[in-house]
Amino acid sequence: MQVADSKLRVLAPLFEYCSVQVGGEPVLEGGKVAGALCILVSGQVLLPAADGAPRPLLVAGGAEAQDRGQWFGGRSLLRGEPMSGDAVVHAPSLLLRLEGPRFKQLMNIAPEIEAPLVTRE
Repeated sequence: MQVADSKLRVLAPLFEYCSVQVGGEPVLEGGKVAGALCILVSGQVLLPAADGAPRPLLVAGGAEAQDRGQWFGGRSLLRGEPMSGDAVVHAPSLLLRLEGPRFKQLMNIAPEIEAPLVTRE
């Protein structure tokens, strides 16, 4: 997915950095509509399987370069559906977080982002 540089300059200030440690509250709670779109900058976050099966978790992020930049919470925000389970920090992590109202701004500025958000989670 490509987003024009001019749009990126407008979108960047909508995000906030969030440092998250192991053992705290879930990043996003299962059973609730996600309150934010999260992009993993570094660290590890365990995500529930897409089918909601009990406890098989998928690792998003890690030391490998291809793992950086993975996102979660977007599908829940777009569809208004609850997360199938908690998104839990597995290692100290740095996230870019886009809260719900700012997420709507993102969709207005860059609607081309919608399809990848829905298909990648």
